[in-house]
Amino acid sequence: MILYAIKTYDVDPTRVYVTGGSSGAMMSNVLAATYPELISAVSLYSGVAAGCFVSASGGVDQWNNSCSGGQSQAPAEKWKQVVLDMYPGYTGPRPKMQIWHGSADATLAPQNYQEEIKQWTAVFNLSQTATSTVQNNPKQGYTTSNYGEWVQGIYAQGVGHSVPANLTASEIWFGL
Repeated sequence: MILYAIKTYDVDPTRVYVTGGSSGAMMSNVLAATYPELISAVSLYSGVAAGCFVSASGGVDQWNNSCSGGQSQAPAEKWKQVVLDMYPGYTGPRPKMQIWHGSADATLAPQNYQEEIKQWTAVFNLSQTATSTVQNNPKQGYTTSNYGEWVQGIYAQGVGHSVPANLTASEIWFGL
């Protein structure tokens, strides 16, 4: 789809961005893992780590209570390996990742935010300790944590599923 759009609509291949909420956020993580050479940056709202949602029976189109409920937890290096296994042998650049999640999300538990942060900081070989944190940014009750220039987490206190899109903040993340 991305290659088709680039060719058909004369899209600048260095300016391909992905965003999505809930299932779209899950797919954004998967796209970042499987097509990193095609995507410049990602902004995802209320998702789960790439590879988390495969069902307990191995099905790909079934609900996974363990993942959605935040019980699918792993060390950062294991989550990193999930991403690396989605594109074996790839060593090129990966898209910047912006991860949004609400503290009151009853559909995809807030623990999924932590698992995504662990996954993508590990992929970029970054510390899980934020290099900077800003309270009430981009709005009241939101905390923005930067993990170097490649991973940003935005945690929305009291916000459920799905965190409302903040396209201005996402566009800034994309460099637009």
